[in-house]
Amino acid sequence: MKFVEYIWLEGSGSDRIVRSRSRLLPLIDANPRLEDFPVWSLASASVVQLPDDAQGALLLPVCHARDPLRDGDHHLVLCEVFGSDGREHASNTRAELRAVLDAGARRQQVWMAFDQPCSLRWIDDESNSAGASQGCDPIGPRGLSAHDVAELHARQCLQAGLSFCGIEAAAEPWQWQFSIGPRNHRRDEPPMIQAADQLWLARHLLQRIAADAGAIVHFGSWQGRSRGSIHGSLRTRFSTAATRGQGGPRAVAAALDRLQARRDEHLRVYGCAVSRREHDGELRADGVHAGATGQIEELRARGDADPYRVAARISATVLDIADELMSFDPPSPRSLAAVA
Repeated sequence: MKFVEYIWLEGSGSDRIVRSRSRLLPLIDANPRLEDFPVWSLASASVVQLPDDAQGALLLPVCHARDPLRDGDHHLVLCEVFGSDGREHASNTRAELRAVLDAGARRQQVWMAFDQPCSLRWIDDESNSAGASQGCDPIGPRGLSAHDVAELHARQCLQAGLSFCGIEAAAEPWQWQFSIGPRNHRRDEPPMIQAADQLWLARHLLQRIAADAGAIVHFGSWQGRSRGSIHGSLRTRFSTAATRGQGGPRAVAAALDRLQARRDEHLRVYGCAVSRREHDGELRADGVHAGATGQIEELRARGDADPYRVAARISATVLDIADELMSFDPPSPRSLAAVA
């Protein structure tokens, strides 16, 4: 029997949270396929924001990885949420990204990577006070520093098989960022949706590691010693077949024009309370001459933004895909059977 941690997302905006629940499954193969993880039915009380008359929810596995926090061959399974009638739940933003892929983003070979800002706050106020006053990396109540947590998280992500690309120190000792990108991506899924899936798994692992260390991790904002609350940016690097091709400079310029022209639509999906940011961020083109990578960086998304919605919004704008795919009002007609 193997432990399988089913992971799913709830809510929206500032209420977007990662939930999980474990179960034991009789998995025989040491390297199971996605089909080996069954759909799991949950009672309505277990899932936030289900309608009052809902009978429950269904968790459909869409991505899996090794669970590095349990000894042995155990697994993490990321799921999409469906209602008991088999229709996509309103919190299922991964379905938005699937719809954008089906509408043209898949053919355009969109590659995407994320740089995730993190800030650690110890549950022990004495440790927080020491770090803020001395500008040092304090030791938490269970003997670990923020640097220790960052290093442990990096190793665990690699053990899980995620496309973890590195870590980078930030302004304060208790702040850093890690990168998830299209490195060794599976061929059965587009790199863009794989990167978003793996960012959610990496966030989940960091929250578990931080909790074991006696800390709370923040992705959206952090406390600076001199400037008060600082909002981190979920830096999103992306390119398309056109921007990477021979006509890359023209494609990059056209993409930047589209992204700048639709600023308001982007800020609406780029995380909670964007209006409280000190600045709106910026867009940056990387290598606009012939033969360069054709990569664009989107810096306007909040650190706690939903990568599914960020990826879908960027792709829809750059590739001129209908905005109707970005909304679940009215509910999407796609069903669990169609996805599975």
